[in-house]
Amino acid sequence: TSTINVVGFANVVDSFASIRLFVYEQKNISWPQLRRALRDDFEGHEALRQMLLNRAPKFGNDNDDVDSLAEDLLARISREINRHANMRGTQYTVALYSIACHILLADKVGATPDGRRRSMLLADGGVSCAQGRDKQGPTAVLKSVAKLDHQKMPGGALLNLRFTPSIFGGRLGLENVASMVETFFSAGGQHV
Repeated sequence: TSTINVVGFANVVDSFASIRLFVYEQKNISWPQLRRALRDDFEGHEALRQMLLNRAPKFGNDNDDVDSLAEDLLARISREINRHANMRGTQYTVALYSIACHILLADKVGATPDGRRRSMLLADGGVSCAQGRDKQGPTAVLKSVAKLDHQKMPGGALLNLRFTPSIFGGRLGLENVASMVETFFSAGGQHV
């Protein structure tokens, strides 16, 4: 098989959520304002950047509205990639993992409507949240990611979670983490 690897998935989802909220629903940012701020890498537009960054809902917080944007984006990506054949004549497949591409590509991608400046890292992992945007804890992250159709990502879907070591303390800590991971896998998740 040949896999097309998608990097920055959460940044795109969060950007769609910001655009939907501020441009279409609340109408407090116009398209020309947003384009100008992105072109300027938010220089001189810090208040707008903070609004995008902190007031729009983000992927990984078990928010059905945002998670449905992620589901729709994944379906569109999958349909498009699956339309193409590789040089051996077989269908390309989708993968969502970054390895280190979220670092390598960061300065190649301009500012994004989720409040990310050009020099900031893209979301790591693949189906992981953008750094620091998961505000509802690891269970909410797992629920958001499990809502995605993992059959559409046969090349893999990497989810990174970070915990303080104390979480794993004692038998109860280990059992709690194991239970969380088992629940994620039973809900359809494929990698954490």
